Amino acid sequence: MKKFLLSMWLVAIAVLVGLTGFLQGETTHFLGIADQSEQTISFEHPVEIVEILVNDSEQVAKGTPLLKVRRPDLSAQLTIIDDQIRSATAVHRGDVSTLQAQLNAKTAQRSAEMAELDANIRSLRARLELNQQLLRDISGTTGTSRSNSPLSVELQGLLEQRRHVDGSLRAQMGSLRAQLNGDVDPFKAQVAELQDRKLELLRQLNDLDVLASLDGRVGDVHFKVGEQVKAFKPILTIHGQSPHY
Repeated sequence: MKKFLLSMWLVAIAVLVGLTGFLQGETTHFLGIADQSEQTISFEHPVEIVEILVNDSEQVAKGTPLLKVRRPDLSAQLTIIDDQIRSATAVHRGDVSTLQAQLNAKTAQRSAEMAELDANIRSLRARLELNQQLLRDISGTTGTSRSNSPLSVELQGLLEQRRHVDGSLRAQMGSLRAQLNGDVDPFKAQVAELQDRKLELLRQLNDLDVLASLDGRVGDVHFKVGEQVKAFKPILTIHGQSPHY
């Protein structure tokens, strides 16, 4: 009995030693592929799948169209920008109409005030000439009335008033013309900025046609046409034909 137990112990120890050597040998050997090139398709914004142009495990060449997606938020943003451009244009047209009406009013005001002042000046000059003629007839001289006579003073006042009114109205008209001509036109800057934003959105819209960036094989396609994909969610992967090492 004792010999049998001793034999069993010796067999168990031999098996244990053999397994230990076998396991140690296994940990030093492995097979596999490391650092295989691949292209993972995902977007930093939510997208909707419009069309999938490849199938699972399909072989594709670099530049092959893979899929088409759309960004619902881009369409909404483009609509908002178009509305802003139309609104700014409508406001600008209203401002132009207002400025033109103000310019027309100032032009009419100047014409009326200049006509009235010119009529008064002509009347005063006629009266002054008549008085001078009467004085010449009475005195029998050819001299003129003194420059500081009441009529002369009034005439000088009217002439000064005419210069002041004419200069003021011309300056106001010039300012209105400058605004109409767009010398300082915030509308143009506003619309230019909106157009730049619109072009950038359209560029992003064009970028949503996705091409393969390398030769390889399509992995699993995780979504179907019409499905919504969250930001950064992988849609499909292209695995390179050969590993780097």
